[in-house]
Amino acid sequence: MNLVLFGSNEELKASISDLILDQRNVETGLVCGRLLRLAVMPALYNTHLSDEEVMDEILHCISVDNPVHAFLIIIPVPLTDDNKGEIETIQSVFSSRVCDHSIVLFTNKNFKEAAAVNIVEKSSEMEELLRLFGDRYMILEGEGYRRRKQVSELLERVTNMNKIYSLPMFIEAQKDGAKRPLEEELAEMKKQLQAKLEEECE
Repeated sequence: MNLVLFGSNEELKASISDLILDQRNVETGLVCGRLLRLAVMPALYNTHLSDEEVMDEILHCISVDNPVHAFLIIIPVPLTDDNKGEIETIQSVFSSRVCDHSIVLFTNKNFKEAAAVNIVEKSSEMEELLRLFGDRYMILEGEGYRRRKQVSELLERVTNMNKIYSLPMFIEAQKDGAKRPLEEELAEMKKQLQAKLEEECE
């Protein structure tokens, strides 16, 4: 099973990775009877990485032999502009189809004193965001057995999704992304031409 972990908070991503794999600074492991590969992506929004370095990271996560079974996206509460920018950048790079292959993760660290479930359910902004991801989310909390049980539930959800995000899908997303600026430019030119024609007719 191949998973990719996204998020703007590097410390939180490392914590979640250690939790899932039950050990530090590794990318693969046997988890709940499954051979698991977990790739941690650097932040894509306001990144210090070059386009080439970002592409190298992406291709490390997605290859012909290693399609992604799910993207795990850590989203803190309350949402900041950086968090929103990260989500928009992920969609821009991988296309909006990435939402169909994603599960949102929260931890109790995100919520301070408030109850995690209440914040998710009572935040209209969060509800709108989660609808984008098909309301697929998990709140990781507690310690020991409780957390191990949650990891097992998470992997079960990934299995039940029964989908993969493949390299050809990513290549198609890149093609669509390349077309978009040209289409927007043509639409703007058409709009300007129409305005000019209307002005001449007056």
